Amino acid sequence: MMLSRAAGQKRVSSTKEILWPAPTAGWVQSGNITTASPNQAEVLDNFIPTAQGARLRGGANEYADIGASVKRLFGYVSGGATDMFAATDAGIYDADRIAGGGSNAFADVGGQTSGDWSTLQMATSGGQFMFAVNGADHAQYWDGANFNPITTVAVNEVPFDALSGEFAVGETVTGGTSGATAEILSIEKTSATEGTLKIGTITSGPFQDNEALTDGATGAGLAAGASASSSAVTITNVATSDISQAWSFKERIFMVEGGTTSVWYLPVKSIGGAAVEIPLGSLFSKGGSVLFGATWSLDSGSGLDDVCVFVTTTGQVAVYEGTDPASASTWSLVGV
Repeated sequence: MMLSRAAGQKRVSSTKEILWPAPTAGWVQSGNITTASPNQAEVLDNFIPTAQGARLRGGANEYADIGASVKRLFGYVSGGATDMFAATDAGIYDADRIAGGGSNAFADVGGQTSGDWSTLQMATSGGQFMFAVNGADHAQYWDGANFNPITTVAVNEVPFDALSGEFAVGETVTGGTSGATAEILSIEKTSATEGTLKIGTITSGPFQDNEALTDGATGAGLAAGASASSSAVTITNVATSDISQAWSFKERIFMVEGGTTSVWYLPVKSIGGAAVEIPLGSLFSKGGSVLFGATWSLDSGSGLDDVCVFVTTTGQVAVYEGTDPASASTWSLVGV
């Protein structure tokens, strides 16, 4: 059967033009999509909203080839100095060194067992520091030039060269001439065969220049100088290798003891000292452990209304306000 349009009948268009505004309100999924404002995007791929429209997200250029799977990227900024680090499960790499043509054959901090670092910056009377924990290895701090481990004892160091076997954290290094011994707390390298052993308390020391250095495993090299003091920063009352996450609140470092319901805090404006415990187990009726903590600002700024939140693995959240957890008059539970 053939259909035809009657004489004089107008053609009806099946399409019409609609002006669709740019997604200046961004990606919004908190409401009903059928009543959403036209300037809200339900899907927003490779576009970044601006006040006037949207711009295309830029591409990517390789910055540094670490040579292994990177678990975390973190940075340090102090004045005009900036540093970027990439952590694998085995060590921490200075990405700026490698990007500048340096070798990726060695980690700047070696002998690590987890790359899942939680970091923050804290200014103290001694300077600006990056504080880092991963829940498996000793905490570390970066002072703008060097990493140092943080344990319950002061850190010493002995430089080495002519490395013929890799040293291992936790082993005891022994000087072949002096007979000095100390536990290896961290290994900082400057090349594939040179670096510095960060060590604990030295027994029968000091280590002597050019003596043979060995550990109880495969470590072997020569001392490239006598041993010396490196860092007096310590944390007591809790093992820093058990600290899985850290954040700052009211100029203090707060730390989660992994797998427990205990949170610890340090003195104001400090990266070390006697840690004090905040036991939270009685607050959480669903059990689990504290997963992370954070500063929650009610006005998107930093001020009197900031609160400290502790979040568990079972989804409960405890909220505290105040400044000094040691004082009931300046620290109180808001709710769970």
